[in-house]
Amino acid sequence: MIGKSLSRPIGFLIVLAMLAPILGIAWLTVVPPEMSDSTNDGLMSFLMTTVLPYQFGQTLGLMLGVAVFTILAGVPAAWFVTFIDFPGRRHLQWLLLLPLAMPTYIAAYVFAELLDKAGPFYQLWVSIFGSHAWYPSLNSLGGAIFTLSIVLYPYVYMSARTGFINQSAELMQAGRLLGASQWVSFRQIALPLSRPMIIVGVALALMECLNDIGAVEHLGVKTLTVGVYETWLSRGSLEGAARIAMLLLSLMALLLLLERYLRAGGIEQKSKHDLTPVLHKPSPLMQGVVLTISSLPFLIGFVVPVMLLIVFAVGRFDNATNLFSPAIRSILLASITAVIVVGIGLFLAFLTRINAPGWFNRSIQSASLGYAIPGTVLGLGVLIVLSQFDNFSSQFLNLSFLPILSGSVFAVIFAYSLRFLSISFGTFEAELSRIPKTTDMAASTLGARTFQLLRLVHLPMLRPALVTASVLVFVDTMKELPATLILRPFNFETLATQVYNYASVGQIEDAALPALIIVGIGIIPVFIATRKLHKH
Repeated sequence: MIGKSLSRPIGFLIVLAMLAPILGIAWLTVVPPEMSDSTNDGLMSFLMTTVLPYQFGQTLGLMLGVAVFTILAGVPAAWFVTFIDFPGRRHLQWLLLLPLAMPTYIAAYVFAELLDKAGPFYQLWVSIFGSHAWYPSLNSLGGAIFTLSIVLYPYVYMSARTGFINQSAELMQAGRLLGASQWVSFRQIALPLSRPMIIVGVALALMECLNDIGAVEHLGVKTLTVGVYETWLSRGSLEGAARIAMLLLSLMALLLLLERYLRAGGIEQKSKHDLTPVLHKPSPLMQGVVLTISSLPFLIGFVVPVMLLIVFAVGRFDNATNLFSPAIRSILLASITAVIVVGIGLFLAFLTRINAPGWFNRSIQSASLGYAIPGTVLGLGVLIVLSQFDNFSSQFLNLSFLPILSGSVFAVIFAYSLRFLSISFGTFEAELSRIPKTTDMAASTLGARTFQLLRLVHLPMLRPALVTASVLVFVDTMKELPATLILRPFNFETLATQVYNYASVGQIEDAALPALIIVGIGIIPVFIATRKLHKH
């Protein structure tokens, strides 16, 4: 059994392995390659002076647009289902979360097909407005903002609703007694109090926005994430891709700092639950208006894409046998990743509990921020580190018999583990914080060693968290696309890459069935989130 004296060195090695890809990107950015020619210098100059400024502007525009539209879709819906009594309110509370099950790249493929000028929507548009009327184009920055916002707004909705629920009902009733209308109560009381939670939701949506590659690439929007992917795979410049990735990391760090700063400026309140929120029941006409406004994000972000996927999939079931191998690979990768990530997350969360706060715990916290890093950046970092390891083991250690790790299944699982470690670590850290420290002291008094404490005392209490973390990691791994595209071995397909391949050549009908499978699996964490909100 590993003792406490060995737990810190092992934990430090795990943390170092988790941070290695980021350090690899930083190293390649700062240290120039040994061999450089005029062609590479010309490419780097072109990237830095022409490509990078444009992609940076597109990325900022996309982030700003997604932030605004997710707030406009998520906050009013959260307010309505929390404080307004209207038909279907109880069902909409969880239906509004369902677009989270729709990966952004699948939504982009479906909406692009729906709004195509060869599709039925265009014919309907022409019959109403005429052939010379303006027609919305999804292949634009505005189209990408709409597509990402309509499936990412649940992050803001969920956070805003949590903020509204946690508010003191006495404050809301005091406002009503002073004659404040629903609009005034929302604008002057509820919104300022919920601002920190809304900011958290917006930050989560923007992280997913920066991680996306399938949607923006399909819609022709050149973001920094697409730049990392194209610079490496299309232009063959690992150095150029690393520099773009470093800029993307800097942007992500700035986003996290801004999120903390804005949250810190929020109004602190102590939630009181002696009074439940009072539901306001408007006139039947206004109830219909509220129901319509609240339902639109769910209908557009989930019902419409799913119905179209079902229509596309009809008649394509004869191709289902082609999905057997990608499905098996996806399940195996997700299962292996879940086991690894849950084990490491539990170990690191336990280390933060038994160690006094300090640099070691802070390093663990930093290593678990992988979910905030775009998958393309993580994939590139893993590729850099494993390529260097392969070269070192072959040239200096004469270990040429070892398998090449870069471009292998190991590299894919490594990237998955980095990206989704924060899910399991956060789950276990939250659950362990609920266990009183007196429990540990009592077990130690009875002779329990460090890891006997984990095995005999904590694990039985953490079984629900084990299941939750495993399911969440499994589902997110099944949907992951960016890291898989960069690191997968040759001719190695998962369900996500199969959908990407079909959509890349315009075969949306063939992509429908694997897309439906991914969406169906994606409903599982939505169900878990719904249960937690209901319990709350």
